[in-house]
Amino acid sequence: MKHAARVMVPTRAGSIISTASVASNIGGVATHAYTCAKHVVTGLTKNLAV
Repeated sequence: MKHAARVMVPTRAGSIISTASVASNIGGVATHAYTCAKHVVTGLTKNLAV
């Protein structure tokens, strides 16, 4: 995302697609480590979008 955004911002075009699972939003679906890893992807994507 970091390197793609560096190219996309000056051109004002492009898309970044990131995938996670429902484990990032719903507790008790998976193990703690898996949930944390998926939440990182979701959080990073939201933060980059801002």
